[in-house]
Amino acid sequence: MPWLKALPIKSGPVKVSFYYLVVLYEYLTAQPIKIAKKVLEFVRSKKYDKKVQLVKTVPGIGTLIAIEMLVELQDVSRFRSINKFSAYIELTLQNIPLERINVEEELQDAEIQE
Repeated sequence: MPWLKALPIKSGPVKVSFYYLVVLYEYLTAQPIKIAKKVLEFVRSKKYDKKVQLVKTVPGIGTLIAIEMLVELQDVSRFRSINKFSAYIELTLQNIPLERINVEEELQDAEIQE
Protein backbone atom coordinates (compact mmCIF):
# COMPACT_ATOMS: atom_id res chain seq x y z
CA MET A 1 0.00 0.00 0.00
CA PRO A 2 2.69 2.52 -0.87
CA TRP A 3 0.11 4.79 -2.46
CA LEU A 4 -1.76 5.09 0.81
CA LYS A 5 1.41 5.97 2.72
CA ALA A 6 2.20 8.62 0.11
CA LEU A 7 -1.13 10.49 0.34
CA PRO A 8 -0.50 14.23 0.57
CA ILE A 9 -1.59 14.93 4.14
CA LYS A 10 -0.44 18.39 5.21
CA SER A 11 -0.85 18.17 8.97
CA GLY A 12 2.27 16.57 10.52
CA PRO A 13 0.60 14.75 13.45
CA VAL A 14 -2.24 13.49 11.25
CA LYS A 15 0.24 12.31 8.61
CA VAL A 16 2.31 10.41 11.19
CA SER A 17 -0.81 8.86 12.76
CA PHE A 18 -2.18 7.85 9.37
CA TYR A 19 1.15 6.36 8.31
CA TYR A 20 1.31 4.17 11.43
CA LEU A 21 -2.30 3.05 10.97
CA VAL A 22 -1.40 1.87 7.45
CA VAL A 23 1.68 0.08 8.80
CA LEU A 24 -0.46 -1.59 11.47
CA TYR A 25 -3.02 -2.65 8.85
CA GLU A 26 -0.28 -4.20 6.69
CA TYR A 27 1.11 -6.06 9.68
CA LEU A 28 -2.26 -7.44 10.77
CA THR A 29 -3.28 -8.54 7.28
CA ALA A 30 0.00 -10.44 6.88
CA GLN A 31 -0.42 -12.44 10.10
CA PRO A 32 -3.00 -15.03 8.91
CA ILE A 33 -0.69 -16.04 6.06
CA LYS A 34 2.29 -16.37 8.42
CA ILE A 35 0.22 -18.43 10.84
CA ALA A 36 -1.04 -20.69 8.06
CA LYS A 37 2.54 -21.29 6.90
CA LYS A 38 3.57 -22.26 10.45
CA VAL A 39 0.58 -24.60 10.72
CA LEU A 40 1.60 -26.28 7.46
CA GLU A 41 5.17 -26.71 8.75
CA PHE A 42 3.71 -28.34 11.83
CA VAL A 43 1.46 -30.58 9.73
CA ARG A 44 4.36 -31.69 7.54
CA SER A 45 6.57 -32.53 10.50
CA LYS A 46 7.57 -36.15 10.89
CA LYS A 47 5.67 -36.40 14.17
CA TYR A 48 2.27 -35.34 12.79
CA ASP A 49 2.26 -35.96 9.04
CA LYS A 50 0.85 -39.51 9.19
CA LYS A 51 -1.73 -38.57 11.83
CA VAL A 52 -2.93 -35.57 9.83
CA GLN A 53 -3.18 -37.64 6.65
CA LEU A 54 -5.20 -40.28 8.51
CA VAL A 55 -7.65 -37.75 9.97
CA LYS A 56 -8.05 -36.13 6.51
CA THR A 57 -9.43 -39.42 5.16
CA VAL A 58 -12.68 -38.57 6.92
CA PRO A 59 -14.99 -36.89 4.37
CA GLY A 60 -15.25 -33.16 5.00
CA ILE A 61 -12.06 -32.84 7.04
CA GLY A 62 -9.21 -30.87 5.55
CA THR A 63 -5.79 -29.92 6.84
CA LEU A 64 -6.87 -27.16 9.21
CA ILE A 65 -9.64 -29.16 10.88
CA ALA A 66 -7.37 -32.23 11.10
CA ILE A 67 -4.65 -30.32 12.92
CA GLU A 68 -7.19 -28.66 15.22
CA MET A 69 -8.57 -32.09 16.11
CA LEU A 70 -5.13 -33.52 16.83
CA VAL A 71 -4.17 -30.58 19.00
CA GLU A 72 -7.45 -30.69 20.91
CA LEU A 73 -7.82 -34.45 21.30
CA GLN A 74 -4.17 -35.42 21.87
CA ASP A 75 -4.71 -39.16 22.46
CA VAL A 76 -7.95 -40.58 21.03
CA SER A 77 -7.43 -43.88 22.88
CA ARG A 78 -8.81 -42.16 25.97
CA PHE A 79 -12.32 -42.53 24.47
CA ARG A 80 -13.78 -45.95 25.26
CA SER A 81 -16.18 -45.94 22.31
CA ILE A 82 -17.11 -44.03 19.18
CA ASN A 83 -20.17 -42.76 21.05
CA LYS A 84 -17.98 -41.23 23.78
CA PHE A 85 -15.77 -39.64 21.13
CA SER A 86 -18.78 -38.32 19.18
CA ALA A 87 -20.28 -36.87 22.35
CA TYR A 88 -17.00 -35.17 23.19
CA ILE A 89 -16.79 -33.42 19.82
CA GLU A 90 -20.56 -33.06 19.47
CA LEU A 91 -20.47 -34.86 16.15
CA THR A 92 -23.74 -34.85 14.29
CA LEU A 93 -24.58 -35.09 10.62
CA GLN A 94 -25.68 -31.46 10.63
CA ASN A 95 -22.27 -30.05 11.49
CA ILE A 96 -20.07 -32.08 9.14
CA PRO A 97 -18.83 -29.66 6.43
CA LEU A 98 -19.60 -30.59 2.86
CA GLU A 99 -16.26 -29.36 1.51
CA ARG A 100 -12.74 -29.83 2.78
CA ILE A 101 -10.85 -26.79 3.99
CA ASN A 102 -7.77 -26.62 1.80
CA VAL A 103 -5.12 -24.53 3.53
CA GLU A 104 -2.53 -25.26 0.84
CA GLU A 105 -4.81 -23.84 -1.86
CA GLU A 106 -5.60 -20.76 0.24
CA LEU A 107 -1.88 -20.16 0.77
CA GLN A 108 -1.18 -20.47 -2.96
CA ASP A 109 -3.95 -17.94 -3.66
CA ALA A 110 -2.52 -15.58 -1.03
CA GLU A 111 1.01 -15.88 -2.42
CA ILE A 112 -0.24 -15.14 -5.94
CA GLN A 113 -1.91 -11.95 -4.68
CA GLU A 114 1.29 -10.72 -2.94
